[in-house]
Amino acid sequence: EDFTKLSSYLSDCVRAIRQKSSLPVHLQVYPFGDYVEPLKRLKEAGVDTLGIHIESFDENIRNRYTPGKCIHTINEIETMLEYAVGIFDKNQVTSFIITGLGETEESVIDGSRRIAALCVYPFIVPHHPIPGTEPYTLGTPDSEYPESIYRKVSQILKKSRLSSSNVKAGCIRCSA
Repeated sequence: EDFTKLSSYLSDCVRAIRQKSSLPVHLQVYPFGDYVEPLKRLKEAGVDTLGIHIESFDENIRNRYTPGKCIHTINEIETMLEYAVGIFDKNQVTSFIITGLGETEESVIDGSRRIAALCVYPFIVPHHPIPGTEPYTLGTPDSEYPESIYRKVSQILKKSRLSSSNVKAGCIRCSA
């Protein structure tokens, strides 16, 4: 399916929501193919904030656990995120980063720094395994690992002037 077609459908859905509610709208998508006009269409329809999730800055982990998203390299996703910020504005584009899949702490910190420099809010999420899935055997990371990452990424957010309180809608807005 083409993202242009999907974004048209999602735009219709957002317009219908906007007719009934003034609540801010957050949409999580993974654009494939042409995303330039579709992202503009979503904004025009009333989407306030957009999530495009990298999941991991480690290409090997992405290939293993998010193979459908590997149609784009991390650099291509960063270009997509930068373009999305141009449409939705600073602090209104977010990206989930899952920890505990075997990545290095440095990859999370460095990647978070790169996307924060694009005005994208990196949202660090510890892996919570689902029984019966391959990553279930990895378990949940012990608390020291994500805590160390949170402390470092919070400094990146502060330096980049990104704040959950300035995000209009979505998971980051409620601060999980």
